[in-house]
Amino acid sequence: MARPRLLLVPNFTELEWVIRPRLEEWAEVLSYDPPGFGDEPISTDERERILTGGNLRQLVAERGLEKLEESGWDRYVIVADGEGNGAAALIAAERPEAVAGVALGHACLSYEMHGDRPAVSAQVWAALRTLLDQDYDRFVRTGIVQLTGGSYAEDLAERIVARLDRDLTDRLWEAIRDEPADIAAALAKVQAPPLFAEHRGCLLFTEEGFADAAAAFPNARIHSFPEPATISEAFAGALRSFCKEATG
Repeated sequence: MARPRLLLVPNFTELEWVIRPRLEEWAEVLSYDPPGFGDEPISTDERERILTGGNLRQLVAERGLEKLEESGWDRYVIVADGEGNGAAALIAAERPEAVAGVALGHACLSYEMHGDRPAVSAQVWAALRTLLDQDYDRFVRTGIVQLTGGSYAEDLAERIVARLDRDLTDRLWEAIRDEPADIAAALAKVQAPPLFAEHRGCLLFTEEGFADAAAAFPNARIHSFPEPATISEAFAGALRSFCKEATG
């Protein structure tokens, strides 16, 4: 039987996918960094467009589609977490016939920060925006670690610092607020039920946002874990079962 094929969409960097070695035990895995991060190229025109208000999430999605094209895969499962969910939705919407399934950590239908049931905490987002302005290294080493409940080890945080681009990281954080994502509409185009994972106790993504996603897709595979999907052994196990069902 053919091994499942997984596209891991980045949040800040592919380094956050700590569970990748576990996934590679049973699946073919493709991951990448956002353009301009690490060794992932970005043209001068692309960089200028992003820094002057262009859609970085769209560029991340386009780069993912390029990676898929290069791979020759004609059927795959898209896996994402947090901010990466928006780019994953764009990828799924572009070629829904090739998508065997979509698995999202910190699952939500949008990045709405206002209203009765926001998906993202505006207060936490703003506090980290201030930290990013005042102390970039601390934002990465401390802010991101705190968002995961201390789940990222310090050595991983150091590697992430080295991988990120300061200016593009700023734009990526702004994307949560400034680049709307209709994740629900994209998932509706995919025939297979999605997998939604909640990070219990997350400071940034709300319980209401996850509950609304689960309610909108009653056929979704629902899971809740005490750590983010990117590092969760339990999420890796749930994803394996999901892929076995989704890919037959």
